[in-house]
Amino acid sequence: MPPTNVQADDLSPLAQAPFAEIVNNFEQLISQSDRAFLIGAGCSKCAGLPLTRELAALVREKVSGTTKEILEGLVKDFRGADSATIEEFMSELVDKIAIVSRRCEQGADDVKSVIAGKQYGLDDLKISLEQIKKTIAGSIEEANIQIKLTGIS
Repeated sequence: MPPTNVQADDLSPLAQAPFAEIVNNFEQLISQSDRAFLIGAGCSKCAGLPLTRELAALVREKVSGTTKEILEGLVKDFRGADSATIEEFMSELVDKIAIVSRRCEQGADDVKSVIAGKQYGLDDLKISLEQIKKTIAGSIEEANIQIKLTGIS
């Protein structure tokens, strides 16, 4: 049980043994480039970033052309699933890419994926996934969030 004299926003115990070394190692790890960490559900909101459901709406507004058609088709495929997020839509797209890729590798005649009644080839699917990823990254960069640890020496 935590000491009763520690406030909820007091991080000073993390600067003491046994946590100090762990926190220091963690700070070094997260400062490395090309690393991403999923800290916990909802952490993005308190940092000023959208939740995954909000991110889905944001991405849907920003993409265009074939990517928009594909994403809107995936959204329709999830009709009735009120909690579907951009993660589910992207996972579905990754699955479709895997299926079409496998068909291509095996020389199948049907190397298209049907989304909302329209057929899409491997290139369209891959380009759309990359555009969705770039839109997400751009949305995060636009927020220009500065994360800093406070109360830890």
